[in-house]
Amino acid sequence: MIFQPHDLSTGTEDPVSLPRGGESYGAETTDLTLSITDLELTQGYRLSIGVQSQEGALEQQDGDGLIPYTLEDGEGLFDERLYDEMQDVPLQLHVSREAWRSAPAGEYSGTLTFTVVSKYFAEEGN
Repeated sequence: MIFQPHDLSTGTEDPVSLPRGGESYGAETTDLTLSITDLELTQGYRLSIGVQSQEGALEQQDGDGLIPYTLEDGEGLFDERLYDEMQDVPLQLHVSREAWRSAPAGEYSGTLTFTVVSKYFAEEGN
């Protein structure tokens, strides 16, 4: 398969609603939902949604503490998935109990950066 990036032209609406919010102290799993809400793709294109850091860490704001996490969906670590219809995509942010217990007290923050593009799929040789 050949992947070619393509501009999304779906009108005035963003094609994907990204999760907002945060991890609650001590929660081993936090449910997040990506919502594909406005999708008009040309034939042969699919929506690609990826995340920059499916394995990362929440960083302590006033120190050097880290709380490692993973971002997963029903298929395992969420890195990039392709979609061709509007739908909700359930994700889970996982933090181990041990990570919570060993983290120094303080405020932590982190950012998940999602990339949303359409990609053209053509058979090689075409």
